[in-house]
Amino acid sequence: EKIIEWLDIDRSKLLLTSGSDAGIKAVYETFIDHDDEVIITLPNYAMFSVYADMFCVKKIIHYYEKDLTLNVDELIAKINPNTKLVIVSNPGHTGTVIKEEEIVKILNRAKSCEALVLIDEAYHHFYKQTMISNIENYNNLIVSRTFSKAFGLAGIRAGYIIANSNITKNLYKFKPMYEINSFAILVLNKVLKNKKIFN
Repeated sequence: EKIIEWLDIDRSKLLLTSGSDAGIKAVYETFIDHDDEVIITLPNYAMFSVYADMFCVKKIIHYYEKDLTLNVDELIAKINPNTKLVIVSNPGHTGTVIKEEEIVKILNRAKSCEALVLIDEAYHHFYKQTMISNIENYNNLIVSRTFSKAFGLAGIRAGYIIANSNITKNLYKFKPMYEINSFAILVLNKVLKNKKIFN
């Protein structure tokens, strides 16, 4: 309840996970089959590639440029009918960002190929742009976030996925019953009641 009030979203669009990596794993488990194509931008969070290997998918790597920008047009050109998932971090591990209109281009191309787009917003709090407001407009959009970075709470293993209710309903099928531990809940309640701690 505190998280949905803080984010100003409907409860049906939120899935709490044991760190954002558990949410990312659930996306693979729920929507990706053996030999599906997954486009991953690099450098990026290592677990994107680890799960791709674990679930035996075909990784299509799209590297950042030497100046650490992402060539979105070249990324879009790689999205095809075999693509099932496109993963982009924004802000990225390079410290650079992709403008919302560029992400929308990715979403539109992916939608035409019936592919999902996972936008990892682990570093969102250092850059205020977010794709959460687009959840209703794009039924192929998934946003992952963590309490590990700006909150400094990596040790409690807490994160979340935000998507349309149809996606979260399917993700719940792979959610362990006792995924979020009591200590994590206690800490999250504390910091969300006292935003000055986070600020």
